[in-house]
Amino acid sequence: MPAHNGCVNTVFHMRSTTAEGYVRVTTRQDRTMADLLGEINFIRHLDAKGVSVATPYTSKDGQTVSMVEHMEQVFCYVIFRVAIGEQLSHRGYKYMEGVPLSKHHYNCGRILGQVHKASETYVLTDGHKRHHILDYVKVLMETYLPYDMIIVREKINTCMNQLEALKKNPKSYGMIHGDFGDGNYNIDYSNGQITLFDFDDCGYCWYMHEIASAWSASRGWVMYEQDLEQRKVLMDNIFASIVEGYRSVRPLEDTSIEQLPLYLKFIEIEWFLDELRYRSLTEGTIDFEDQELQEIIHCIENDILYFGLFEED
Repeated sequence: MPAHNGCVNTVFHMRSTTAEGYVRVTTRQDRTMADLLGEINFIRHLDAKGVSVATPYTSKDGQTVSMVEHMEQVFCYVIFRVAIGEQLSHRGYKYMEGVPLSKHHYNCGRILGQVHKASETYVLTDGHKRHHILDYVKVLMETYLPYDMIIVREKINTCMNQLEALKKNPKSYGMIHGDFGDGNYNIDYSNGQITLFDFDDCGYCWYMHEIASAWSASRGWVMYEQDLEQRKVLMDNIFASIVEGYRSVRPLEDTSIEQLPLYLKFIEIEWFLDELRYRSLTEGTIDFEDQELQEIIHCIENDILYFGLFEED
């Protein structure tokens, strides 16, 4: 399939006379067989709990993760069923005719609530592995962030220390999708149902992190609004619909919602560090004068919240 920025797998569309699917070949060296089995195990758990997800096929010998050797390298691959529906981008970001967009945001919150409710009973199988997202971000920082970027390091450490002070319990912390956005789900345009896929980044984190991800993924709906106050009103309305959908499935305390700015800052940091990783691996070097990187560095160094969405240019 055509690659997009940040893509970390090779994907092929496959069709037979009876079925079709997507073959995902893992090319990252840091994704082991144990990691992949943990991902598949989580997807199967969600499916068993009634969450709409794209499930993997099982081979004739009972395997969901298989291996192929090519030029003396071994690659793991999984064949996933095609998710029901279409992506928003394929519909020109137009929602169901006659249905308000707030219903879509409600459904986003609802499916995240379903994932997190199912996560409360998820148990990692022996021999399977998934990472803790905060630990992964620490590794990224030590690997790709230059030590002379002192202010950025201090701000990142402050954010992570604030997160580490939060409680971890089955109601607030567990396995999450890890990369929620409209590129990783399809919508059934007959009823609005969302089907999630691409659990490649799933890991352990606070559930509020994923709700903040839904906020972050919604910025595209307001980015062309020039009036900053109106932009904030629109984002508040979107988030209110997400929270309403989430609360239709499981509780979400107001104290958690009040921590939204902290989690958005963490998502900003997570994206920044992973972008450094991606550019380092694909380009061999990192141009810190790049405008996109400069903008996010500015937000981190100056404690600018909400990705600078409500800041004057």
